[in-house]
Amino acid sequence: MKRSLIRFPFRLFICVLVILMTAGAWTPGTAVTVAPKKAAYTQFFFYALPDYDYIGCETVAAAESEFMLWYGYLVDQSQAGGTLVGVGYLTPNPVGPPSVKLYAHLPLD
Repeated sequence: MKRSLIRFPFRLFICVLVILMTAGAWTPGTAVTVAPKKAAYTQFFFYALPDYDYIGCETVAAAESEFMLWYGYLVDQSQAGGTLVGVGYLTPNPVGPPSVKLYAHLPLD
């Protein structure tokens, strides 16, 4: 009888230890709230085609507005029915393919 009393607390200790170590898997996950990100406005170095005249470092929306004032027609990134009028690069030296291409949608005559 004395021997079984000594084993019982040891077995109980092992069971309690296993339950406590695995209890984290049984708890429901806590909801983490993340602050909303602010809109990031990436600046590009824009060049007008065909001569690669430097326009400036600005956002895509600002460059579209500037080209629209120059041409008087809609300018956007959609190439369907448009004429390539400007390109934008992430670096000041135009190397490789442009990151942004702007097309003017000129009227058909």
